[in-house]
Amino acid sequence: MDFLPYTLKWLELILRWSHVLFAILWVGNSFLFNYLDNKLNKNISSNHIDGEGYLMHSGYFYKLTRLKKSPPINYLKHLVIFKWQSYLTFITGMLLLGIVYYYNSGVLMVDKRVLQISPLNAIIIPRPIGWISTINSDGISNLAPYSFFNAVAYEPPQVMFASTSRHEFGGYKDAVLDAKNSGEFVVNIATLGLKDQMNKSSVAAPHNVDEFEYSGLTKKESKLVKCPRVAESPVNLECRYTTSISLLSKENNDFNVVVFGEIIGVHINDDIIHEDRIDFMKLRAIGRLGYNDYVEVNNLFSMERPTWDQ
Repeated sequence: MDFLPYTLKWLELILRWSHVLFAILWVGNSFLFNYLDNKLNKNISSNHIDGEGYLMHSGYFYKLTRLKKSPPINYLKHLVIFKWQSYLTFITGMLLLGIVYYYNSGVLMVDKRVLQISPLNAIIIPRPIGWISTINSDGISNLAPYSFFNAVAYEPPQVMFASTSRHEFGGYKDAVLDAKNSGEFVVNIATLGLKDQMNKSSVAAPHNVDEFEYSGLTKKESKLVKCPRVAESPVNLECRYTTSISLLSKENNDFNVVVFGEIIGVHINDDIIHEDRIDFMKLRAIGRLGYNDYVEVNNLFSMERPTWDQ
């Protein structure tokens, strides 16, 4: 018998009702504290205490130093019950906290199925890759791919790329920081022949590392901006930074940022142009799918946009 569907069903119920379980647990715990408090106070009289003894108040035990004689047996019994009940409450509460945290931080409920890996990147596909090159105030070049990238306007032509996490060595990622500080960046198109170098440049290297050198790529001087472009890439877009927007982020994380730029210079290799059009089959651009998967643009179909003639 396959128990997985039943396990997933019960896990879903726990996740959906975890907050209710928390409320029941703590309300019940409060009643039990009050019950034990009253019970213990009844079982310990002034005959057992010489100025100090064992008392319970608001769920806390206070150990007192001098007793005239041993506490009553009922007191010890209730003390043990309370002790184990406290342990059980703590363990149960921590388990439920762990489930809720795990649910909120990574597990997605989709059509009554539990997905351990977020499907977002696998749903919004294919995504073009903006291979962004910048230069910082110390003259160190940076290069990194961003799949949250696209064109956003025709006139004037504008593009955007988005960074969704902090740099592993602190602060904003280099492309975001450099673009904002220098006011410039270059978009380089990643192709199938450059996939390994593109992937290598995605490494979370320290801020002072030049990813051109690390990835074995050649820098080529840009015409209108100071930051270099990837010489091996058949298409480069020189951009002037226009603005950036901080997006809604999780608590204690303000690093969801979209960077916008105006395209002020375009470089296209003649080898991929045919009859004044870019030949996609020669370009062989790659795009991002979900997980660790990519796609190559190696087939196409054409359709004319309809016109309204009513």
